[in-house]
Amino acid sequence: MEPDLKKIIEKIYKRTSKLLIKSEYEKCLKCECYFGLLYYLKDFLSEIDESQYKEMEEEILLLFNKRKESGIHQCLGCEPCPPDEWTAELIRELNANSE
Repeated sequence: MEPDLKKIIEKIYKRTSKLLIKSEYEKCLKCECYFGLLYYLKDFLSEIDESQYKEMEEEILLLFNKRKESGIHQCLGCEPCPPDEWTAELIRELNANSE
């Protein structure tokens, strides 16, 4: 995986971690947008064979499974929607690195 893509994954991972501690984003944590972001992060992290990224993958997998079990609601149409924006950013970077 390209170093630039690793950096964007790290950046979005850090943002996702901050989302967990800010009460203003509590509704995000059960939203399908957040669940989608975790899904993409989980997939991208699984392709990197480095211990630092494996730890991130394990944490994301725990969050992913916890959210799956606790129930997910449909997108509420929030503006802005941080998880949706970060997923789009991740996909854009992936597409830019694959060209």
